[in-house]
Amino acid sequence: MAVMSRRAANRRIHVERQKQLFSAQPDLTSIVSTIIAARTHPLGAAVAVADNIVRPAGGGEPRDRGLVRCADGPGLEILGAEKYEGSTWVILPAEASAVISGEQVFVELDSAYRQRRRRLHTAVHLAIRAMQNHLGSIHVVDARIEEDAGSALVACRYSTPISDTDIVAIDRAIRSEVLNPRPVTILTAKSVECANKSYGDLFRLSERYTLNGRVRLVCIKGYDVNPCSGLHYHSTDIGPYELNVEAGGDDPNRFAIRIVPTKVWTSWFGKE
Repeated sequence: MAVMSRRAANRRIHVERQKQLFSAQPDLTSIVSTIIAARTHPLGAAVAVADNIVRPAGGGEPRDRGLVRCADGPGLEILGAEKYEGSTWVILPAEASAVISGEQVFVELDSAYRQRRRRLHTAVHLAIRAMQNHLGSIHVVDARIEEDAGSALVACRYSTPISDTDIVAIDRAIRSEVLNPRPVTILTAKSVECANKSYGDLFRLSERYTLNGRVRLVCIKGYDVNPCSGLHYHSTDIGPYELNVEAGGDDPNRFAIRIVPTKVWTSWFGKE
């Protein structure tokens, strides 16, 4: 296989149209496709695959993990994924520096890791909506899925310190949606204004973001509508979880809830 020259790798790279399948087909975690461009990278090599299933990190969600196999070679660990000149590039170790455009590759993601992220991302939406429904106006300071997809954290600030009674109500509201699942669908709106007009009180937009033009909406039927680019589970049946409350340091009005998936229901706040 021909190795990319430094001159070729550093010039502006033209990449033919790439299909981004990770949003449209989140259940798809393996694929045979073709490299449409390759370049050097500080970690080794970066390749753009025609049919991309690897989601980069963003919106509080870690990137996909997995392997890429070129020809008959060994599986190479995906070290990263990034947007560059309008395409998604998969970062691979130095062993991939000899790959060329037109070469066939097999991409296989860590499907269990993606599934955990999807469930946790839906859990984040449930938690924020449950808090808003119970507390009213809250300021979301941070919302993220941890790198190992072992838990999700939603940090907020409220006008007064929240009480144990508030946490009980929030936990029960989340759990109710898990045990009585609603479908989660992805829709689009022409603008934030159109989404607000169409969905009314169900629509929420984080003050942390400014959006223009068409927006991708994650819709929990009859419960919550929020612009989001992340991957989500197809319903609110995210499985059993444990909810933990974390203090906000020196700010008494700041708090965080952490959602930790469990194999079975082990605990909840308040009495049934």
